[in-house]
Amino acid sequence: MVLPMYLFVLLAAAIFVAAVCVGYYFIYKTKSSEDSNGADERKKSMPAPSRVAAVLTIIFLLVAVIISFFIKQGISNPKTPEGQIDADAFYAEVKEVGDNTVTVTGIPLNDESYRGEFTYELYDGIPLEWHGQPISLSDLDEGDLVSVILLTDIGGTEDVFKIKLLDDEM
Repeated sequence: MVLPMYLFVLLAAAIFVAAVCVGYYFIYKTKSSEDSNGADERKKSMPAPSRVAAVLTIIFLLVAVIISFFIKQGISNPKTPEGQIDADAFYAEVKEVGDNTVTVTGIPLNDESYRGEFTYELYDGIPLEWHGQPISLSDLDEGDLVSVILLTDIGGTEDVFKIKLLDDEM
């Protein structure tokens, strides 16, 4: 399991706060023993360790809230990369199957842009599957219902990512 970087930062900050509190406690105890041994009375006394721990805890919690806010902003509003890829899927009926092509007609349930007839060239490595199992192009027959998943890159080039046979029987 890999923990996100911000958890490491918060853990480091919590360890730092704890170390400062422990260090302050030892300095306070040393100063208190010097004051009780008759050291110079003109020096200011140090605040109690409980007060320092309370202030540091409040500061730590505020920093944690601020970090959480910025992390949430980064997660909910991610910057889109230059090479962004968009995925679309539509349902179609197989019209014709060639050696390495498939022609499909989008069904009426699709968006208007996917209701026409489309021919796709299928390269090696493009997965064809039925109920999660790989199939070959020759397993597709005219009239089969399929789901076509397309990827479109930033330049508008559209390629088939995967075709799933949706019929219950093969």
